[in-house]
Amino acid sequence: MNANGVQMLKPVQMQKLRIMGLKNELPALISLLHERSVLHIKNISPSFLQKGEPLANYDEISSQLVRMRSILNTLPAQASSQIPVFEIKNPLKLAAEMTIDSELLEISSKKEELGKKISMLEAHLAALSQITPISVDVSMLSHPNVHFFFFEAGEKTAPQFYKALRQHGKKYTYTTARKNSGTKQPGALLALVASTNADLPAALSQHAKHLSIPAFEGTPQQAYHKLSFEASTLKGELSALDARLFELSSKYYPLCAILEEALSIEAQRAKVAANFARTKELFVLEGWCAQEDFAKLEQEIVEEFGKKAIVQPLHDHELPPTLLKNPKIAAPFQFLTQFLSTPNAHDIDPSLITLFTIPILYGFIIADAGYALMSFFLSLLLMCLSQKGALLYEVSRIWLYSSVPAFIFGVAFDEYMGFTHVHLLEVLGIELHAPLYAPLLSRIHDIQLLLLLTIMTGALHIGLGFLLGFVSEWGHNKKHAYAKLCWLAAEIGGVLAVAGFMFGAFGAFAGPAGAALLLLGSLGIAILEGPIYLFEIPSIASNIMSYLRIAAVGVGGLILAEVINELALPHADFSSAAGIFFFALALAFYMVLHFAMCALAMFEGLIHGARLNVVEFFGKFYKGDGFLFAPFAVRRIFTYGTQGEKSPKENE
Repeated sequence: MNANGVQMLKPVQMQKLRIMGLKNELPALISLLHERSVLHIKNISPSFLQKGEPLANYDEISSQLVRMRSILNTLPAQASSQIPVFEIKNPLKLAAEMTIDSELLEISSKKEELGKKISMLEAHLAALSQITPISVDVSMLSHPNVHFFFFEAGEKTAPQFYKALRQHGKKYTYTTARKNSGTKQPGALLALVASTNADLPAALSQHAKHLSIPAFEGTPQQAYHKLSFEASTLKGELSALDARLFELSSKYYPLCAILEEALSIEAQRAKVAANFARTKELFVLEGWCAQEDFAKLEQEIVEEFGKKAIVQPLHDHELPPTLLKNPKIAAPFQFLTQFLSTPNAHDIDPSLITLFTIPILYGFIIADAGYALMSFFLSLLLMCLSQKGALLYEVSRIWLYSSVPAFIFGVAFDEYMGFTHVHLLEVLGIELHAPLYAPLLSRIHDIQLLLLLTIMTGALHIGLGFLLGFVSEWGHNKKHAYAKLCWLAAEIGGVLAVAGFMFGAFGAFAGPAGAALLLLGSLGIAILEGPIYLFEIPSIASNIMSYLRIAAVGVGGLILAEVINELALPHADFSSAAGIFFFALALAFYMVLHFAMCALAMFEGLIHGARLNVVEFFGKFYKGDGFLFAPFAVRRIFTYGTQGEKSPKENE
């Protein structure tokens, strides 16, 4: 593996640096660093310098930023595509000159007040709508000692309610009406009951529902129309306020959105100074940038500030942040790597490797061309249904990539949803005089060969892990690097010894040579890592044997597919309508079983393939526990940069 190949598997090499300069140049330097977006700024905790603090205008910027966001939340939103790109040179001044706050506050207060009134009126209307069939004018019956109650009795309970009214005729005065049911059947019974007793009549409540009706004048129908008119008037006022808000939005929303972005950028710049160290006249900041960006950044600072700012490269043992730059095709595997643990800056980045190893192991487990095609289309469907960048989306992309080797293995092993290609064509009504091709192996009949292949796959995979461990350690700890080679020697020796002595494979000298290599590797491990690590050597065999799950899960899936074909394969019968119906039903059931089988195979293939990579493979070289490179970066949509750069919106 040459240097370029190794570098492709490593995170981007970082350069730590320190910038010192005069405090009055700090705002301009922060702006330059923000626009360049290449520096990950470190939070300095100085022991002999003062802790940094935000720039002097931070409070004013924050206040105006909160104000702009409040205005934007009040105004009706406009599509970002309708907002022009603008160059803002003094956002604080422009924000201070905007004076629509008082009007917006007044409109918001009026809308809130109107909303409460309309809600109350609608609640009253809903209550009154229940008793509009009663035509009694309650204002004609008003008396300080008389209390009114409204009841609604269902069709079944109305007789008992009538009976209760008659039994207590001396206590209550009442009038009744029927509610329109919209059918020929009588509707619910409505009753207005007057009583000198202010308490709810208990005898009547047993047979009818007491209606909570607000106070009103006139008949219920008159009160309902009066309140409806009031509600319509208030809604008209509310619509007028909304129209005014839309008018203000068309005038001010684009500018507020532009100012909000510009002030957000200024707030980030003012706040980041708190991560620096300072004296009375100087500032000091530290951070990391990609090594390839260091020379250009240093040159720009020198050209802009001359001797007023100094850039120093630093060389220490502090762990830098991790910046991964993999091809786009490896994006889901990089996502998976970071989901488990971000590689540290000295690690091998396994994303490009797992781009091949996870799909190959998945394909080896599934190894069915029919299920591979179903996996392909199902993963496409899941990608369409999930949000780009979400966990399900990235996992679906892994399924999509993995379906390709699954199809290749399926063709090679002659497996098509549990059928061979000859049997499948026969089911479809196509007779072959001879098979189109001979499979490389049958996973059921050539089980010993399959087990041997899975064991050899495990040995190669784990051996690659030790080799990557050697490469990863070489630049940092030669002793541990050589120890990885000793582990690799012990693994190869163990495999040769077992193959030679137990199975007579690889010739007569394989057993003794393997034993010698195993002893030599063990001796190296004892010297370089310590004798205690000799107890870990049997774990290599355990790791390799874990790959037998490839054969176990794959053969189990194949047997289940064959069982489905044996027991649930529908037989065509088009001689009658009933035959066609039952055939369609059986076919649907058959496809559901195979779909469920495919979904199970997809899940198991991904879980077991990922486990073999993460547990057995990663453990030989991968440390993780890194932290992502997060440059002090400006993000623009509506504004130009200080150097006239286009916003991302314009670049689209």
